[in-house]
Amino acid sequence: MLGVRAVWLRTGAGPKLNAAGEKHGEPVRKTLPIPPSLQRRSISLRKPEPPPFYLRNPARDIPLVSWAQAGIATNYEELPADWQETIPAAVPDNTAFAIQLRGDSMEPQYKDGDIAIVMPGQAAHNGDLVIANIKNEGFAFKILNLVDGDPDRIRLTSYNMVYAPMEFSREKFHWIYPVYSVTKRVWRKS
Repeated sequence: MLGVRAVWLRTGAGPKLNAAGEKHGEPVRKTLPIPPSLQRRSISLRKPEPPPFYLRNPARDIPLVSWAQAGIATNYEELPADWQETIPAAVPDNTAFAIQLRGDSMEPQYKDGDIAIVMPGQAAHNGDLVIANIKNEGFAFKILNLVDGDPDRIRLTSYNMVYAPMEFSREKFHWIYPVYSVTKRVWRKS
């Protein structure tokens, strides 16, 4: 049925093909194939692919702080240790926390109640979404713009055109943390 001899099939010895196999012109193999376990392994000089993001940065629970809690902290260490809630996030910063956004200054892209993942361990760059604690002003979720590329002159802008840009010197901030991602919370505890 297979076109090979039964002895060859059982032991691998002797000619491979029977009369039916020879009719189709398949050549008889004189040597047996080397089993994969005995074959010499080839060495790849290619750099191995990095593991996917979700394996490099598995999701873990990070604290979810309120707008008010984050607004009174003048640095990361002052954020309350007794978190009321946590949420899962796959973020590369080990000091990351989440904050539920308030206000309409970033609408229509980001709305009141959306959750921003913030990275205190990373530097904010020109054009980044940031959460900033401004001395004597309060707390803001805005777009960071360096005025004329000067890292000491900062302009915070909104997507909502009703809000005018705000300019400050860097010394007017307690902190400015970049936002890693913003998600929508669709289920709320009652």
